[in-house]
Amino acid sequence: MARRLAGDRVLMVATVRAEEGAEALAALADVGRVLELGPLPAAAVAELARRFGVADLAGPVLERARGHTLFTVESLRAAAEGGRVPAAVPASLRDAVQTRARRAGPEVEALLRAATVVGAAFDLEVVAGLLELPVDVCARRAGQAMAARLLVEDEAGAGYRFTNDLVREVLYRTSPRPTRVIRHRRLAAMLADRPEAAAGHAAAGDWATAAGAWMAAAAEAARAYANRDAERLLDQAVAAATEAGDPALEAAARLDRGQALVALGDYPAAFADQEQALRLATAHGLDRLEAAALEQLGWTAYYSRDHQAASELTPRPASWPSGRWPPPGPPRRRCCWPPACATPKGTWPGPGRPSTPCSASPTRPPRRPA
Repeated sequence: MARRLAGDRVLMVATVRAEEGAEALAALADVGRVLELGPLPAAAVAELARRFGVADLAGPVLERARGHTLFTVESLRAAAEGGRVPAAVPASLRDAVQTRARRAGPEVEALLRAATVVGAAFDLEVVAGLLELPVDVCARRAGQAMAARLLVEDEAGAGYRFTNDLVREVLYRTSPRPTRVIRHRRLAAMLADRPEAAAGHAAAGDWATAAGAWMAAAAEAARAYANRDAERLLDQAVAAATEAGDPALEAAARLDRGQALVALGDYPAAFADQEQALRLATAHGLDRLEAAALEQLGWTAYYSRDHQAASELTPRPASWPSGRWPPPGPPRRRCCWPPACATPKGTWPGPGRPSTPCSASPTRPPRRPA
């Protein structure tokens, strides 16, 4: 070609993968110009999605593939052929990701698979602790993973993240499940002082531990008056406790969420949680939780000015058979009900002094919303 085109002006364009073309780039350094192609912009992804007939999936695919051309096109093709569901990773992408990880070397692949347990973004010190390796060794391997375009620095420059969610998802799902569970448990123990973080990892292998960690995180949020955050955390705690099949844990989580809902002024939802906790406690003979549920129902009725419900709750402990009250254990403080309170319909004389204790983990009654 050089002989035939001698004297003519010719522009030649060649493509090479950045992680594989070091030699080619070096050979052409004196005569060529390198143009780095970044990720596809949102408009390009939207146009591709439209052409594939799945225009409404442009956003989810962009978020998942982060504009990576191959991953974007294959994800859209799979969605178009598989009933517009982008959840499953196409086999072509699974193979491509695993091939790239293997090319980076076994040590780098091991680092990446351990990092998938930590999250999409991670602190290198945490991964080093998980692998029981020196941080500088992990830093060298992370540098190799960046050269292979499998990792990038996070936005703050303090850690790393996977180039896109598909890379992490494939490496996570193709790691042996027993290995993942062991690493999740080890990570949960490492992050014991951060209950919200530990809960997500414990959920992979131990639902009861996950529920307890979410409840601890919710308590921290409630102490900071972040009641909406507490509600969100307790949603996860209730789901985890239900998954664990532990009625006592589920009842306790529902009572905690009931308090958060009272603080937010959502009395119907609080009643629903507290009544379900009462049913669980009664069905399984959990006297202390039953008493706590009755007390919380009373406070919720009081704050919502539902004097009829509060009055109906008052005689219930008195009707318990002898021996069930007071429940065993150290004495608990009792609720102090006002003798009367003003309501829009007049003055309510009050239900009298209930004889139920506070919850098994005594706390102040839920704060009434301002």
